[in-house]
Amino acid sequence: MQLRDIFHGFHPRYGIELFRNCRPAFRLLIALLLIDIAFVAIFVFYGVWFVFNDQPVKYPQIWSLSADYSASEFFGYLNLLGAAWFLFATFKKMRHPLLMSWAIIFMILLADDALQIHEFGGEWVAEFFTFDQLAGIAVHHIGELLVWLALGMMSLMVLLYGVFESKGDELRYNGFFFFVVLGLVFCGVGIDLVSSFDYFQNTEEGGALANILYGFFLIAEDGGELVFMSVGCAGAYAVWKSAKHA
Repeated sequence: MQLRDIFHGFHPRYGIELFRNCRPAFRLLIALLLIDIAFVAIFVFYGVWFVFNDQPVKYPQIWSLSADYSASEFFGYLNLLGAAWFLFATFKKMRHPLLMSWAIIFMILLADDALQIHEFGGEWVAEFFTFDQLAGIAVHHIGELLVWLALGMMSLMVLLYGVFESKGDELRYNGFFFFVVLGLVFCGVGIDLVSSFDYFQNTEEGGALANILYGFFLIAEDGGELVFMSVGCAGAYAVWKSAKHA
């Protein structure tokens, strides 16, 4: 029975119902996504402007999608914090262990992003390697992947505890948040790993195509993360809102 409940929690209708049954959450989602689009548009505008004007200086880092502690990064932090807070607040009311698990997972994501855990950890792990590259990938990127795996295992243990301590309707939003985090991992790890190949990193040698592809990967990675963070925050708000009226 519990296995059936777990699989049912991944049905797409539960994610759709989150926003269909909560108009304020749907309006919040639209507002957050519009802000995401604005960040991406500013990034593209500055990138195109300086390329066509042959300017040697870079565009303002505050508007860069890929720069540390830029405006878009802080917006992403707020979304992750909001998702964690709404889920924790709902847990305090409903006492569903799975809600606490997802709140902890979003806090792990926030800590990794804000404290640059996988970046610093990747550099630390790279010191133990005796080579600089593996299959065209810089060794510190491999170190980052190993740190990500460690964080992923930690999150998985937290999630499994919440899943097996929950049952029935308590599992209905598990699939929604699982796919949100899966999207974040795909953008932050998968696309980042592809863009770390030497061909995309050495844009001067790769020429125009390498520059275009590298820019595309930056937008897909950092812009994609922004979108999934916004979806997660709005979804958590919907869960909290529905619990208030329960």
